[in-house]
Amino acid sequence: MAIMKAAFRQVLQGVFEFCAVAVIAIASASLVYLQVVSSDDMLGAMAENTPVEILQVVLLLASFALTALCARRRRGLGGGYALVSGLFLCMAIRECDNAFDRAFFHGAWVPFALAAAAASIFFAAKNGKSVVPGLAAIVTDRRFGILAISLVVVFFYARIFGMKQIWLHTYESIIGSENASMLVRPVKNIAEEGLELFAYALITLWSAASAFFPEKGHGGAGQEN
Repeated sequence: MAIMKAAFRQVLQGVFEFCAVAVIAIASASLVYLQVVSSDDMLGAMAENTPVEILQVVLLLASFALTALCARRRRGLGGGYALVSGLFLCMAIRECDNAFDRAFFHGAWVPFALAAAAASIFFAAKNGKSVVPGLAAIVTDRRFGILAISLVVVFFYARIFGMKQIWLHTYESIIGSENASMLVRPVKNIAEEGLELFAYALITLWSAASAFFPEKGHGGAGQEN
């Protein structure tokens, strides 16, 4: 009976996680849709100060804060979580590249991102013995697949799917080369930014699960300060 109850709880947990990911997918796509249909300027539909772009930064900052909380609470695993939180902060800074360009100079996001990376590496180095155990806990967590797929989407799939050549060739084959170049940029931006929003939301889901629902043996209450 105890085994059946445990198995039933695992099934319910799996169903809940599936529903959570589905809700995130629907919400992400819906926000992109609403932003597109409400925009009077399709060329600027995915500009830096639009809701989708702002939410992307908010999600990355939330992920940074949640994983930094993991690093602070779980000293035995803190070094690994510090490196991951630093990655999320660097990603958030990169998403604000246009804002840094306007405020400082072109490419100003780079030194800020390097400073964030250096700070996370410094913290991890101070807790050097917890780096490998922390990373091991992250990659062996059964929810790691959510994080891994999200990062693959951000760093590879969204970049490739958002390549100008793909959309230019598609439109040229349909409406000809004269009108294609005008339509390519907004469409490729919608596709790329929509994928990134979904991935960032999944990263935040993983970060929240890691912070508030750690798996047993992966830095639970016994290792928190």
